[in-house]
Amino acid sequence: MMRVAALPDLPDLTQSATLQALGELFWIGLLIGVGGVVVLGGVVILLHWAQGRPSSSPLVSGYERWLLALPHLLVMGVLLTATFYGGSTLARRYHDWEQAQLHSLANRVAGERMEQMAPQLLYTVLVPYRYLTYVDGQPVQVEEEQPENRYRDPIRSEILVELKQSPALGNWVYQGRVQATYQFRNDLPQSQRFQVLTPLPTGYRLLQDWQVKLEGESVDADPERELAPDQTLSLEISYGIQGGSRWIYDATNRLLAQFRLTIVAQGDPVEFASGIAPTLTTRQGDVTTYTWDFAQNVAVRDPFGVFTLSDPLPNTGILPRLLILSVGILAWWWFLLYLSIPPRLQDLGVSVSLFWATGLGLTYLSRVMPVAGGFLLMGGVLLALLAGLGENRQQSLSWILATLAGVVLPVGSLLIPYTGLGLSVAGIAGAGWLVVRSKTLPRTGIPLL
Repeated sequence: MMRVAALPDLPDLTQSATLQALGELFWIGLLIGVGGVVVLGGVVILLHWAQGRPSSSPLVSGYERWLLALPHLLVMGVLLTATFYGGSTLARRYHDWEQAQLHSLANRVAGERMEQMAPQLLYTVLVPYRYLTYVDGQPVQVEEEQPENRYRDPIRSEILVELKQSPALGNWVYQGRVQATYQFRNDLPQSQRFQVLTPLPTGYRLLQDWQVKLEGESVDADPERELAPDQTLSLEISYGIQGGSRWIYDATNRLLAQFRLTIVAQGDPVEFASGIAPTLTTRQGDVTTYTWDFAQNVAVRDPFGVFTLSDPLPNTGILPRLLILSVGILAWWWFLLYLSIPPRLQDLGVSVSLFWATGLGLTYLSRVMPVAGGFLLMGGVLLALLAGLGENRQQSLSWILATLAGVVLPVGSLLIPYTGLGLSVAGIAGAGWLVVRSKTLPRTGIPLL
C-alpha cells in the first residue's frame, strides 16, 4: 500500500541538522539585535549632544521607552521562535502517527478476497469451418470441423453463506461455511455429455471439508455426466473457509435465473461489493442476514457480496495543520493581551507554558477521544488557569475574554469544517473586545509599558 510522505519543508527538532541550523540562527539574531540596539542608542545620544537638548528630549525619552520594552520584544521573539520549531516538529510527528494508523488499517483490510465462481456445464461440439488452400496453383475451398467449447449456466441457484469474525483471529478475518445447491438442464435437442465445472474458491487462507455431490452422491471435482434432452442435474457444493474480510460471488456476464444468495454475517457492519445491495436485510442481535433474491432472469457485470467496513479515522490532517499555525495563534493572542491588559514578563512565560500544556493535551487526547471533546476540556482548563493571573476581577475577566478571542475561537475554527467563517468570527470578536477595552485603558502610546 502507498504511504503518504511526511509534511515537506518543515523543521524537525529531532533532526541534528535542524538543531544546528537553529543554534546558528539564534546567535546571528542575538548579535544583530544587540548591535542594532547599541547603534541606535549611539545615534540618539550623538544627536542629543550635538543639538544641546536636555535629557527630556522627546527623541531620547522615546528611545528609553523602547529600551524598557526591549525585554518584552526579546522574550516574545524567543518564545515565538521556539513555538514555531516545536509546533512544526510536533506537526510532523503527529502526521507520521496518522499515516502509520492509515497504513496499519490499509494492511488489515488489504489482501485477497474470498471469491466463489459460479459452476457451469461444459460440453464440446464440432463446428464446421472453411478455409482456402491452393492445389496445383488453383484456389480450393476446404470445409472441415473443429471442436468448440460451450457452456450452460444453472437454471436455479441457492447459496447460503455463514460468516463470522473471530476475536482470536482479529476482526478482519472471516470464518465461514458455504452450502450451495444448483440445478442444470440439458436444453439441447439431443443427448449430450457434459463436464460439471466446480471451481475452487480463491483468496482463502484455509479451505476445509470441500465436498461436491451430484444427485446426492459424492463425486470428485469436475465430474462428467450424460444428460438426455430436458433432463436436469442437481449439484451440491459445501465447504468451510477462512480468509480476508471480503466474500464475493462471481457470476460475471452470465444470465442467472431463480437465483438466491443468503449471507448470514455475524460481527461488524458490512458494505456491499460493487454497490449491489441485497433485496432483503434482516437483523437479530449481532447477526444480520442479507438476501439477494432474483426470481426472474438477471445478469450482473461485476462480482457482488459483502466486506467488513473499517472504522473511520476522523479528522485526519486537522491537528497537524493546527500545530503548524500555533505560532500565529500565539502571536495573535499576545497582540490582544498587550492591547488590553497589558501583561508582565512573567505573564508571558506563564501564558506560553499554559498554551503548550493545553496544546499537547489536545494533541494526545485526540488519540483516545473525539477531538471536539478534547478541545472543550483543554479550553476550559486554559481559561480556568489564566483567570488566576489577574490582580483583580477586571483583569481576570480581561484574561478570559482575550483568551477566548485569541486562542479558543481560532483553535475551534480550525477544528470545524467552516474554518474561514470561524476565523472571521474570531477576528471580529478580538476587534470588538479591543474596542470595548480601549475605553478603560489609559492612552500611553506604547502598550508594552
